Amino acid sequence: ERGEPRGARKKTVNKEEAGLGDCINCAMCVQVCPVGIDIRNGLQYQCIGCAACIDACDEIMDKMGYPRGLIRYTTESALEHEYAEKDIKKRLLRPRVAGYGAVLAVVIAAFLVGLSTRKMVEVDILKDRGVMVRENAKGWLENAYSLRIINNSEKEQLITASVKGFDEIALTGLPEGGIKVAPRETVTLPVQVSTIPEYADKGSHPIEFIFQYRESGASDGKPVVLEEDATFIGE
Repeated sequence: ERGEPRGARKKTVNKEEAGLGDCINCAMCVQVCPVGIDIRNGLQYQCIGCAACIDACDEIMDKMGYPRGLIRYTTESALEHEYAEKDIKKRLLRPRVAGYGAVLAVVIAAFLVGLSTRKMVEVDILKDRGVMVRENAKGWLENAYSLRIINNSEKEQLITASVKGFDEIALTGLPEGGIKVAPRETVTLPVQVSTIPEYADKGSHPIEFIFQYRESGASDGKPVVLEEDATFIGE
């Protein structure tokens, strides 16, 4: 509305007498556009909102002595004169906007809470269904498990494990010094839990795996402890 009809002219030309709008058809807005659109044809889906055309056009308006804002951020309703552009900020104070803001605030809060409370290391304990119970070389009853260790952090984690549930119980299959898990990696490791036959009669018995982890190479600070329940199948 303000820019049309376009037309090249000298700075000294009276645009009203020449019947021209503020756009001098310099095409600077098109030349600086990173996606190559002509914003004078209206908002297009390719626009990335970088405002390069606004800056270029404002410079031209300054040189011509015209008001800035030939290209600007505004609303369709303001362009159609449903209200003045100075009232755009007042239009933000509406129940709908407040509702959207409240929903967005809840989503952001939930995201931050989830981010702060999520576990840096997760462990899944999978019972080996192929072999329910067996006797090992020591004569103890033994169950086999697979540990799936997930490192959600951006740093390598050193994880140690132990097990409890009987007065005499042993966990084997882990490397000495603990398990090193690289950032954003998942490691699956077979382990065995064994106990004296007298402690594990027929049926299932609750046991508990205890995992401790800290960043690999870090010796200070209290390690984080994870406890995971499992079952031991007796003879």
